[in-house]
Amino acid sequence: MISPKAKERQCGAAAVEFALVVPMLLLILFAIIYFSIYFNAKQGVQAAAREGARVASLRGSSSANACFQATGSLGGIAIDNTFVQVGSAAPTGTATSNSCSSSAYTCSRSGSNVYVRVSGQVTISIPFWPNSGVKNVSSTAMFLCE
Repeated sequence: MISPKAKERQCGAAAVEFALVVPMLLLILFAIIYFSIYFNAKQGVQAAAREGARVASLRGSSSANACFQATGSLGGIAIDNTFVQVGSAAPTGTATSNSCSSSAYTCSRSGSNVYVRVSGQVTISIPFWPNSGVKNVSSTAMFLCE
């Protein structure tokens, strides 16, 4: 049996333990939220690049069709400054403009590769989180022309 004096000394122990554990739990919770937002954006961009490349690989399809399909596939994903590049070689570097409006690409021969790169920025805003802000996401997909 615990004596009354021992009970008095343990009175604030739970509050102190709670104060020590809560910051770690909040850190883990916000890290999960932060990663989930970024992962959702990354998956959306990958799906958009894949859909754009699938459409670009079809016979008679143009880069405009691929761009339309890629941007349409982003659906409810909050991506800012979205760029879509379509071509016969894997895009390199950072996109500064859409190739949809500047160049027309069509699959020239069966078996050749078509590449579609979708890139953009996702804004992650979590209060009191040091790495919140704008993060770049991009993905490149390749299909064989039919």
